Amino acid sequence: MSGKDRYETPVSIARKLKEKLGTLGGTAIIATGANYPDALAISSLVANKGMPILLVKKDLIPSSAQTALIELGITKTIIV
Repeated sequence: MSGKDRYETPVSIARKLKEKLGTLGGTAIIATGANYPDALAISSLVANKGMPILLVKKDLIPSSAQTALIELGITKTIIV
């Protein structure tokens, strides 16, 4: 799975996860795309819960992530 940049790749993964699980439970993890340790630290915990991790910029939610939040039925987020 891939995307054109570090912000689209997790969206691709989240779509595949929803396809495989049927639902994502309505919760997503939001982490910075500028520094990987936050997303890496939470990844094993949320993988078991079927929660996607979406990356954002410091002052901007990329359009791919905005679309994914709606498309994937995300109603709650956890910011790490």
